[in-house]
Formats: sequence, structure tokens, C-alpha cells
Amino acid sequence: MPFSYRERQNLFASERMQTTLALLRCVTALARGQKGLASSYLPQIICATELGGNHPSSVAFALNAKREHRGDWMAAMHESDNVRVKELYDGLMQWAAEASTSPVRPLLFRIVERSLGYYQDCKEQNPLGAAEFNAGIRALLTFAEGEMGDARRMGRALRLPDIVDKLDAAQKFGVSIDASIDLGTPGAVRLTSAHSSKGLEFDCVYLIDADDSTWHKGAGGMSLYPSNLLIREEKDDDDARRLLFVAITRAKRHLELYRAGGSALQELTGLIDSCEVSAEADQLSIAIETEWRDNYVLDTPELRALLDPHTDVKFLSATALNNFATYEPGCANSLHFPEKQIVRLPTAPTIQTEFGTIIHAMFEEIVNRMEADGETAIETIEAEYRQQISWLDFAPEDVHRYSERFERICRAFVPWLVEHVHGYRCVTEANMQCLTTEGTPLFGFLDLLLVDDAAKTVQIVDYKTGFGKEVPAGYHRQLKFYKLLVEASPEFYGYTVTSMGDYYVEPDKTTGELRPPFATTANADDIAELEQLIDAVWSRIEHGAWDTGAFEQSDAHELAIEEQKSCRKKADKAEIVQRAYEHWLVENPGM
Repeated sequence: MPFSYRERQNLFASERMQTTLALLRCVTALARGQKGLASSYLPQIICATELGGNHPSSVAFALNAKREHRGDWMAAMHESDNVRVKELYDGLMQWAAEASTSPVRPLLFRIVERSLGYYQDCKEQNPLGAAEFNAGIRALLTFAEGEMGDARRMGRALRLPDIVDKLDAAQKFGVSIDASIDLGTPGAVRLTSAHSSKGLEFDCVYLIDADDSTWHKGAGGMSLYPSNLLIREEKDDDDARRLLFVAITRAKRHLELYRAGGSALQELTGLIDSCEVSAEADQLSIAIETEWRDNYVLDTPELRALLDPHTDVKFLSATALNNFATYEPGCANSLHFPEKQIVRLPTAPTIQTEFGTIIHAMFEEIVNRMEADGETAIETIEAEYRQQISWLDFAPEDVHRYSERFERICRAFVPWLVEHVHGYRCVTEANMQCLTTEGTPLFGFLDLLLVDDAAKTVQIVDYKTGFGKEVPAGYHRQLKFYKLLVEASPEFYGYTVTSMGDYYVEPDKTTGELRPPFATTANADDIAELEQLIDAVWSRIEHGAWDTGAFEQSDAHELAIEEQKSCRKKADKAEIVQRAYEHWLVENPGM
């Protein structure tokens, strides 16, 4: 059916351009030797429909990368038996090799050649998608040509990495790159918003999303279709009524209103006739494209069957336990455990993560060298890691900010650390493994153990860079897990953990004082209860019983919701449901 359509769109928000932007950023990162950053774009590239990807093959590739290549997606692409994936890898390597020397436009067209072909082939079935992609490519070329023209006037030549840097800068600072669509066909159906229809008239008007929640306060973004009818973010009732009046008075002869859900518009109650329209699911077009990450969700029995819990999950860590057992509405915590904990898509390097790694390494070296060299080695060690901070491959302003954080840590926490390790046998980056009574394999790295061999006691010190006003969920469980891990390990048989805490290594900016550590205690009953939870979670992991949705249909959930009514604080309400969920897991191990 011919149609006319006009939409203002920003290049960075264009759904059809996300794969192209990921390709350009991946190529640029590879050209600069930034393998970690380049890998973070690979999941989006691998699953892209226009590059031949689909849901099952994306999951299969992700699992292969984890099993055979320890999560190294670049190596998995290089050694893949899949012709499509291998061609993508070869293309990325070739484009990266040319990025710093080849003219921008020819290289850009080679990179998007496959996407161009895809949208050209599907323009009959999806003309709007093809139009959106073409508008995005035109906007990208216009932007690149404008930047290259400016550079030429200054006697410089830009290459693809320069254009990508300028794109990233534009996105960072909120500069819009216009990729608007304007399709006009005489006599065609016109697609427009209510706001844009002011002053126009049509023989027939079909108004979609004509339900009360979309047009009035209380609409919380839960419409089955995007809410593109209103421009204002806050929907004042009078404004909504005026705009509704505009929309329904555009029709000269015929007006039909459609709603996919919700109740009829209150203003039209009693004035219109309603009827239900039934349709088979396979007859409906997909209204909203799935976000690319959804291509790695194991949401069917066939995809879950690709997992082998006995080989894909060899042990249970504190992080894995928290990911499974920390309740989220809809029990999404356990349902998406395979994607979070097993598939594990590569992510872009962050300065926070790399800074934390450097700080942990410095503390380890300080503690280990204290016994041999004493405090005289500290200045030398600090100088070495100060240099590592300055070499971080991030924006200069960010590196400067983290350098300042490093100096504050050296002034405040290092003296505290030196003082508190005296008199103990120190075990740094302790690699601990043990079994629960029921045989669940546990594993974890502990930052620092202060061991008193005479008294057979251990103190657990867990470093935390950064700080927040609230203790993150799961910290209590994590520290108790560490206590169980130490006391059940062969290395510390007969020892008792007397204290365990998360120590914030950065002082308050204003006072220069360290924050008190977050510490917790646990008696034998607490540890026994935790062990029951661990065994129940492990049983579900071993049997692939990720779906714990039955909890929300249980009496335990109903009682928890009833108990919440007596609480005012959000945290207290969450704790009630969390406690009920853990008890339910223990009683329903999924065997």
C-alpha cells in the first residue's frame, strides 16, 4: 500500500543505523589496537539481521566463544567454521587495516555494502525500514563530508577514525545529526502524529493507540506501541483533550479509532461504538523491533537446550549466587541468569574497572613487599602505579580525575593498610575453593586475609573503590559467602572468621576521612541457612531450572505482599519479598 510519511529523527536514535555505527566504531577501535573496545561491538554486529544474523545462531556463537575461547569473541570469529562469521571477521580486519590511510567515503561504502543490499532487497516488504536506513546513510555522509570540508580548508585530511571521533563527540555533547524521513506519494496513505496533523484534513482518519492511558495522566510507557502521539513529556489533561480534538476532527467523512489495549477514551464514552477485532498472532506484523541484546536471550526450550549446566557452570561464586538469588519482578534474576552468567557478552572497557584493577594490584604489592622491604618500598610502588594510571587509554580529563582519586587513596588508605596488616600473616588475592556439605562447588577470589595462626582466626578484607550512600544489595550475602568459603576450605580447616567487611579505599572529598567499612556478622545458623540457599540454587543450575516464576503464584509471595502493606520504606518492602523468595528457593530446589 503506498504511503506518505514524515518523521524528524536523530542519526544516533535511528534504529536502522545502529549496526552501521557499531561497525564504524569497531573498525576504528581495531585500527587503534583497542581490542577490548572493538570486542564490545561484536555482539551487536554478529546478531544483526542485515548482516545475516539471527537469534539461534547468535546464542550458539556466544556459547562457543565462552567454551572454546574463554570469552574471546575476536578469536572465536577468527577460528569460526561459520562462513558468514568468518567473512565478517575478515572484513573487519581488512577495513581496520585501511582505516588510517584510505579515503573515507569509499571505505564507508565498503563497510555498509551488505546493509545497503539488505535494505534494497527488502524495500518491497519493509519500505519504511529501507527509507529510514537510506535517510541515516545520507545523514552520515553529509556529516562526514562537512567535517572533511572543514579539515581541507585547514590543510588537513581526515580518515575514518577522525570521523568516528567527531561522531562520538557529537553524541556525547547532545549534538543532533538530522536523519529525518520525508516520503510523499500522491494519493497515498499519510502517516503522521496528532500534533503534526494540525491544519490538515483527510477523507478518512484512522487513529491508533486511542486508549485512555495513552492520552491521559498515568500513562507509564506501557502502551503496546510507542507513544508518538504527544509531544510534551508531561501530559496535562487539558492539553490531551485539545490534541485529541485536533486528531478526531481531521476526518471529513470517516473516522475509526483503534486501541490494542486499555480502556476507551473517557471523552468519547457513549459517543462511539466499539467492537473487538481478533487476529491470529502469525498474521500480525512485528510492531516493535527487538533490541539487539534480545538476540542473546535463551527464551525458548530449543535455545536453553544448547546449554550444558555441568560444563558451562563449573562452580558457584558469590557473584553468581547474587545474580540468581537477588529477586527481581517477574523473577527476571533467575530467568536471565544464563545470559548474565554463562553467555556473558563482551563489554566496553571502562576507566572505573581498569582503575579498580590497578588499585587492587598496588595494594597486593604493598602488602606482599612489606614483609621483605618494610615501609621504604611504598613510595616506589606508588610511583610505579601512578605511572600506570597516567597511561590509561581514556579521555585526558577522565584520566586526570582518576589520577586525583589515586592520590587521595595514597594519602588516606595506604597508611591505614600499612598499620592494620602488622602482626598478621597476610594472604593477598586468595584463590579459594571448597565444597558445601551437600557437595556444591564454591569458588572465589578474596582481596586480603589477615591470618592469626596462633589463635586460628581470619579477618576478611574486601576492597571497594568508589562509594555510594547505600550499601548495594547482596553485600551481606557476599560476605557471608566468603566466611563459608574460608572456613570450609582445606587451607583454613579449623580456623574461624572473626570479622568480614567491605573497606572503601577512597576518602570523603570534603573531610579527607575514610568511610567506616561495611561489616557484617554471621553465626552458625546464618551460615547453615546460607548453605541451604546455595545448595538450592546450585540444584537449579545443574538441572537448568532457570524459571522461578512459580514463586509469584505461590502462597509465600501472596503473604509477602500482604506483609508489605505494614511497611513504608521501599527497602523494607524489598527485604520482605527477598526473604520470602529465598525461603521459597530452598523449599523448591527445582530437581
